[in-house]
Amino acid sequence: MSGVRDRRLIQAVWPGEEADAGKAAFSVTLHRLRKLLRHPDAIAVEDGLVSLNMKVCWVDTIAFERLLDQPNSPEDIERALALYRGNLLPEDDEEPWSACLREKLKRKFLREIVTIGSELESSQRWQDAIDLYQRALDADGLVEAFYRGLMRCYGALARTSEAISVYQRMRRLFSITLGIEPSEESETLYRNLFSCAQPS
Repeated sequence: MSGVRDRRLIQAVWPGEEADAGKAAFSVTLHRLRKLLRHPDAIAVEDGLVSLNMKVCWVDTIAFERLLDQPNSPEDIERALALYRGNLLPEDDEEPWSACLREKLKRKFLREIVTIGSELESSQRWQDAIDLYQRALDADGLVEAFYRGLMRCYGALARTSEAISVYQRMRRLFSITLGIEPSEESETLYRNLFSCAQPS
């Protein structure tokens, strides 16, 4: 059974309490939480480890990882991508406890989108790739690779003005939000698209 040590939870939630008072507060809180969840087995405590009972509880982050970590069908990938709604717990952005998991989930999402997008582009399924990149940007609007994918697809469909519009949107967003310019790779792609749009 994997989980979190009860003493670690007690120290995190009741840092100023004496050991006995912390244990008592933990026991009362655990009882209340189980009652609130209306399932006494939802939270398991075994040998000092506290965990969710996965037979009772469903957790989106765990489902997302399982769908992407196992050999998967297109349907599994679609379900996993639908689960990703952007950065995990964005309101806790400054909390170190959530940073590692947030970055891990983001990397998996990014890797999967780039892989699928590349496959769609290779098979010249431009509109499917456009739809994928747009969905990805809805979940995380600060990933430059998604913008480049959109630009390439619009360029391949001779929809150059839309490709240029994507670049300009990315440039504005990055400047305002991050205070940075797009990468040289994005700039080169933009220049190539822009030169194709110019009359001969």
